[in-house]
Amino acid sequence: MEGRNLSGMDLSGFQLNGLNLAGANLSHTNLTRAGFYRADLSGANLTGATLTGTDFTFANLRGADLTGADLVGQDFFGAKMDGTQLAGANLSNAFLMEVSLRGANLRGVLLVDANLLGADFTGAELNEANFVGSILDEADLTGADLTGTKFYDASLKGTNFYDTDWEDSFCENPSLLIRCTKSYLDDQQDSTSEE
Repeated sequence: MEGRNLSGMDLSGFQLNGLNLAGANLSHTNLTRAGFYRADLSGANLTGATLTGTDFTFANLRGADLTGADLVGQDFFGAKMDGTQLAGANLSNAFLMEVSLRGANLRGVLLVDANLLGADFTGAELNEANFVGSILDEADLTGADLTGTKFYDASLKGTNFYDTDWEDSFCENPSLLIRCTKSYLDDQQDSTSEE
């Protein structure tokens, strides 16, 4: 099924676990409750697809296009999403634990109340992303662009912010909201290493 044009089809409920769908065109396809466990969706086009209740655990989504997708509450545990296009997507309440998003485009993405424990955002574009209430413990944001990103009420225990650009980003101090600064983020990391 590699490179197939499945655009506009109704594949709701289909279990496509483990299939090679690399480079497939799944745009505007109904994938409600479809299963992609360990499937290869690298370079696939999923723009405009209906993805309610879709399972992406351990899927390979490297370089896939999910621009503007509604992925609320989706399960991406262990997925490989390096270089994935997710600009403007809604990943609120999503489960992205141990997900690799190295170099991914997440500009303006909503990650409200998402579980991102141990996620790897190395070199990712996170401009204007919203992490309000999310769990980012042990996440790696090395070299990420965090310009204008919101971290209110986010858990940042052990999060790596090395070499990031956090101009105009916002995070929470226990008593007041402040703009993120290198010293504040360093203090966050120091306090977690003392625990």
